[in-house]
Amino acid sequence: MQAWFMSGLAPLQRSAPRFQSHCPDQTRSETAGVLTEHRLTWNGGQVDASLRYAKSHSFSFVLLKYGAAVQVSPGALEDFLLFQVPIQGHSCIRVGRERVRADPNTASVISPSLPLELDWEQGCEQFLIKIPRVRLEEVARTQLDLTLDRPIEFAATLALDSPQGRAWQHQVGSLLAYGSEPPPELDSWLRQVEDNLLLHLFHTQPSNYSRQLHLGSAPAGSRRVQRAEDFMRAHLDQVLTLDDIAQAACVSVRSLTQAFRSERGQSPMQFLKQLRLEAAHAALQHAAPDALVGDLALRVGFNHLGRFCADYKMRFGCTPSQTLNG
Repeated sequence: MQAWFMSGLAPLQRSAPRFQSHCPDQTRSETAGVLTEHRLTWNGGQVDASLRYAKSHSFSFVLLKYGAAVQVSPGALEDFLLFQVPIQGHSCIRVGRERVRADPNTASVISPSLPLELDWEQGCEQFLIKIPRVRLEEVARTQLDLTLDRPIEFAATLALDSPQGRAWQHQVGSLLAYGSEPPPELDSWLRQVEDNLLLHLFHTQPSNYSRQLHLGSAPAGSRRVQRAEDFMRAHLDQVLTLDDIAQAACVSVRSLTQAFRSERGQSPMQFLKQLRLEAAHAALQHAAPDALVGDLALRVGFNHLGRFCADYKMRFGCTPSQTLNG
C-alpha cells in the first residue's frame, strides 16, 4: 500500500467511530449491521473493536478492527462485492477455492456469490470497500455490453504494488478525498468515479467474464456472433428458433442474420446445424460400440434420424454407424 494512500485514509481514521466496544456480542451485532450477518469466533487476545464508516454515491468505506484474533464466517455475501486490505497486520481469506494471505500490499476482491471465511490475526486492522452487486452488474451491462448469464466472479488476489494496484488506489483516493460527508452537489461526479473504478476492475482483474470482455474489443457484429455461438453451444440439446438465438445475443433477427452471413458465410440456423453435426461426430467417436445412433443424435438436437444421417454423410463422407463402429 502506497504511503500517499495511507495519508488519504487519514480523514476516515480521524472520524468518530460508528462504534467502539470491548464486548464480543455488541461487536458482532454492530459489524453485522454495517456489513452482513456472520458467525464470529474469538481466538485469543483482548476485544478492542472499532468501526469507522464513510460513503460516496453508493460505495461504503469501512475501517474495522477487532483487537483480538478472530474467525469471521459470513458465507457468500450475495448482495455486494467486498474489497479488503489490512492497513496493519495480516489475515488469511478463503474465497471459494482461492486463498489469499493478505497484508498491506496484498488485497482481496471478494465476489458476491462465492463462499467466504476470514481469519484475522491479533491486532489486525482492515480497510474495506462495500460495493453493491446491482452497481457492479449495472456497469457490466450498460458500459461493457456484457451478457450476464452467471454471477460475476473475480480472482481474489489483488497486488497493490502492481501498476493496476497503484491505479486502483489512486481512484479510491478520489472517492475518499472529501471525507465521510461529501457535498451533495458532487454526487453525479462520485457516481462517475465509482463507474470508472468498476471499469478498471473489470479490465485489470481476471474474472469469469474476461474472455467475453476481450471479445468486446471486436466490432459489434463479432460480439453478437460470439454471443449467439456461445448460446448455441450451451443449448445444443434444446429446440432453438432464430428468435431464441437473437434474443440471447441481444440483437434483432435481421442484424444477427446479416452478421452471420458476413462473418461466417452462412445463416445462424445453418451454423447451428454444423455445430450439432460436429458434436454428434465427437460423441460417435467416443461412444461405446453398443450405443444407439438415434440417442446420440437426440442429445445434440437432431429429432429426425433420417435427415440427420443424410446431413452427417454429406458433412463427414460416411454414415453415423460407420463412425460409431470405426
